[in-house]
Amino acid sequence: MYGEGDPIAAESFERLLEAERPDAVHLHAFTAAVSIRLVRAASSRGIPILFTYHTPTASCQRGTLMRWGRQVCDGRLRRTLCTACTLEGKGMPRWLAGGAARLPTAFGELLGSMGLAGGGWTALRMRGLVERRHRAFEELVRTAAGVVAVSDWIRTLLLDNGVPSGKIFLCRQGLPQNRSSGTVSRPPLPPAWNSARPLRIVCLGRFDPVKGQDLLIAALHRSPELPVTIDLYGAVQSPSEERYRERLRRAAGADPRIQIREMIPPESVPERLAAYDLLAVPSRWLEAGPLVILEAFAAGLPVLGARLGGISERIEPGVNGLLLEPDAPAAWAETLRTLCASPGRLAILQSGVRFPEGMERTAEVMERLYRRLTEGR
Repeated sequence: MYGEGDPIAAESFERLLEAERPDAVHLHAFTAAVSIRLVRAASSRGIPILFTYHTPTASCQRGTLMRWGRQVCDGRLRRTLCTACTLEGKGMPRWLAGGAARLPTAFGELLGSMGLAGGGWTALRMRGLVERRHRAFEELVRTAAGVVAVSDWIRTLLLDNGVPSGKIFLCRQGLPQNRSSGTVSRPPLPPAWNSARPLRIVCLGRFDPVKGQDLLIAALHRSPELPVTIDLYGAVQSPSEERYRERLRRAAGADPRIQIREMIPPESVPERLAAYDLLAVPSRWLEAGPLVILEAFAAGLPVLGARLGGISERIEPGVNGLLLEPDAPAAWAETLRTLCASPGRLAILQSGVRFPEGMERTAEVMERLYRRLTEGR
C-alpha cells in the first residue's frame, strides 16, 4: 500500500506490454498490484496512460474520505492531517495520532532501516509511509495523459490537488445493457401500510461498515411498531466482511422485519428489485456512482440515500428519492415513520423516477477519449 508496489506484478505487466504493445494503458485502480511501477513501465515506453478514479482508496489512506470517520473531507493531500486521520482510523486516540503525525520523516526511516515494523513501530513510521503514498499518487496523476472522474466530487478533488482541468474528463457510470432491457411492472401501493403489506426496503452491497447496513437495523429498532421490512443483500469478500455480516445478524436478532440474504446474481437484479418499494443506500463513505442507484431507477424504485458524494449527485430530493444525514439512525428512523404515515409520499417519489442512461453513452465518451489519447501513434 505504501511502497513502490508489487515487483512481481510489475514484471508480469512489463512482459504483457512487450507482448501486446498497446496503443494506450487504462488503469482502474491504484493498489499494491496496480502500482506506480506499472505507470512507469508504460510511460518509459511512450504509451499514454489513462487513469479512472473510482473510489476514495485511490488517494485516501483511510479509504473513505471521511475525516475522523465522521465529516466529509475535501480530499486535499495534507501530510500531517492525513497521517493523523489514518492512525485514528486504526484505533489510535486522536490526540496521540496528532502527535505521531508530527514525528520527523527521518525518524520513521531510521526505524525502517532497523527492520522495525508492525504495530506501534508502523504507527511511528506512518508519516513517512503516507508521504510515500502521496508522492506516488501525485506522480500517477502527473504522468497520466488523462484522468477520468466518474462524478463531480471526484473532479473537484482532482482540481484541488493540482490536476489541470484539461487533463480531467468527467464520464459518469451508465447502466450495463444486460440490466437495462425489457420492462418492469411495479406492485400497486396500498392505501395504508400494515403487517400484511409492509413498506418493503432493499439494500444491496458488500458487507462492510462503510456501506452502513447496521445503520438501517438501528433505525428500524427505534420503531418496533413500524410496518417495514428491510432485506440486506450482500457479498462477503474477506474475513473482515464475514465478521461484519455476523455482527449484522446479531444486531438484527429475532426481529422478523430484517433479513440478511446472499447477493443477488447480476442477471436477476431487475426482477428482484421490482418486488420492493424503496432502495436504501446508507453509505458512510463517498460513493462514486453508485451503480445500484441506477439499477433501482431502472426498476422504478425511488432511493433513500446518505447525503454524500455520488449518492447526492444521483438523487433529486423529493423527486426520485430522499437524502438523509449520513450515519444518523435517528434521521433514518424519522424518515421511515414519515413514509409509513403517508403511502402517497412514496407514490410521488415513484412518479419522479426516470430510466437512467445506459452504458452505451459511457462507451461513446470513452471511445472519443481513447482516440484523442492515441492520435498520431
